[in-house]
Amino acid sequence: MFDLEREVDAWSTKAFAGPCRAKAATRAELRDHLHCEIERLEAEGRSREEAFRIATAALEGSGRPVSVK
Repeated sequence: MFDLEREVDAWSTKAFAGPCRAKAATRAELRDHLHCEIERLEAEGRSREEAFRIATAALEGSGRPVSVK
């Protein structure tokens, strides 16, 4: 089963790895935006996992889903 919180944690850790480490407030704000977008996509009928993939791709600006494992 898809664990949204685990995936969000992994994604945000990866997003702020290396030289792009951010303040906790910035990371929290990004996570909030991610959750809001996931909720919006779920309201449109997307599955939680599909919503996560679409939202992370949009935040990354790549236009394609990413895999965080």
